[in-house]
Amino acid sequence: MSTQQKNLKPLLKFSICLIVMTLTATPIFLSKITGKADAEPKGTIKIGLMGEIDALNPNDTVNKPTHRPAGQIFETLINMDFSGNFHPSLSTSWEITPDGKAIIFNLRKGVKFHDGTLFNARSVKVSFDRMEKDKLKRWTLFGPILKSAEVINDYTVKLNLKGSPSTVLTVVSNYGFIESPAALENHGKNIGLHPSGTGSFKFVEWVPDQRVVLEANRDYWGGEPKISQVIYKPVPDTHTRLAMVEAKDLDVAEDPPFTEIKRLKSNPEVKFVERRGAVLFFLIFNTVKPPFDDKRVRQAISYSIDRKNIVNTLLFGLIPVAETFAGPNVRHVFKYDIYPYNLEKAKSILASLGWKLGKSGFLEKDGEVFKTAIVTPSGRYVGDRQIAEAIQAQIKKIGIDAKIIVLEAAAFIKTVNSGREAKQNAEYGMIILIRPMGPDPDSAFTQHFHSKSISPYGSNSSIFMNSELDSLLEEGATLIDETKRSAVYKKAQDIMNDQVPWFPIYQLVDFALMRKGVQGVGYINPFSQLIVSKDAQVER
Repeated sequence: MSTQQKNLKPLLKFSICLIVMTLTATPIFLSKITGKADAEPKGTIKIGLMGEIDALNPNDTVNKPTHRPAGQIFETLINMDFSGNFHPSLSTSWEITPDGKAIIFNLRKGVKFHDGTLFNARSVKVSFDRMEKDKLKRWTLFGPILKSAEVINDYTVKLNLKGSPSTVLTVVSNYGFIESPAALENHGKNIGLHPSGTGSFKFVEWVPDQRVVLEANRDYWGGEPKISQVIYKPVPDTHTRLAMVEAKDLDVAEDPPFTEIKRLKSNPEVKFVERRGAVLFFLIFNTVKPPFDDKRVRQAISYSIDRKNIVNTLLFGLIPVAETFAGPNVRHVFKYDIYPYNLEKAKSILASLGWKLGKSGFLEKDGEVFKTAIVTPSGRYVGDRQIAEAIQAQIKKIGIDAKIIVLEAAAFIKTVNSGREAKQNAEYGMIILIRPMGPDPDSAFTQHFHSKSISPYGSNSSIFMNSELDSLLEEGATLIDETKRSAVYKKAQDIMNDQVPWFPIYQLVDFALMRKGVQGVGYINPFSQLIVSKDAQVER
């Protein structure tokens, strides 16, 4: 290499670290998904998504299908790869101040937004200020760690921190999308209909329930894309998406049906891109509903669930059993042998608490039968209802009478986000839930397990409260020394494993199915959306 490149890793000691990066047009790590080809055909890549696409407001949505096109239109200051290294994007280098309380970014010059206006330090400040002022959804990630964005000069911006620099870099690289200030000013609340970023593809149209169309950004700072168009189509049914790929009506489809993956892997006309991310499937306990307010009951139920059997039988062994309480690729996350299947131990724990088999055929105590319910969606997550039914059958073996409550999307989300009083008065003791558990231990754990994050104010949907855990999470969020952070988060995870407010079932694997002629489409890190690189191509 003729220029010097040095990647900043999240685990570096936080002294002054000026990182001098290559200023090449495209970050090096993208070559892992682009490949090389002699031909440079123009054409269109058509992608089928699992759900409907919202207005393209990148910092105010948590909708997975919306992130796909938004991630092509907008860019972040830096990018992260699968190894946790950071690479230049809209910034070319960055420096952490000696006290660890700020990061100074040197911005790329000559970059234009799609509306023709120049990208500069003000653009960065406006984007972060808007997240805070308008309380956009992504501010839930930035609020606890970012104090302010400060313009130093036209091409230097300073982020003043409340949290660990490594946390900020990780979150900025995945979720800190920079928007055109001019577009924000001109379109106001309708900005989602007029998105303007700096990415390799530009917005053309959004037809709700039908498609989002993007076109190549011919003036892209990283070089003109080889594909002229990308079209995203919402196709909620997995089997329909599969049929459309096999009929060549789609080039790429996410989340093909698990029942078909083995067959598809032997089909030479298609190929897969797989990614183990930071999303986990949980059985969460309603910890304010007796008897689930007793950790020993939660432990007993956890011992009674045969997760390996569930994964191998219902998910065909394609997905790993969870061994962590956050994404295993997240820093400072530790593996546990999480309540290995042991029916006798489960029965013993419950018997020690006074639960005995009664005339009903189920456990009884003080004249009450151990009756409860499991809330689940149907088709929202991979295997959701089927796994709920498997758990129902397994906990029946230890004497628990559980019924299944299947809710449609709106009612399910309302139930998950209901507060303490609603859950105390609820019939159910357990909920089937998938959650993204990353990209940093602070964002993974604080929003799901800290008492200040109890729903509806956060994602602590089990209404779990533990003052020791709260203190550890607060300490971990502010520590600069990564060795000390790791020790603190280990203690926090020990508490999660002991108290088991959420019982992890499996780690989600993302499968993207595509025709064999597609090149340059894939994932760039454990948390990213599916990316169509500027070098992507398709052969018809």
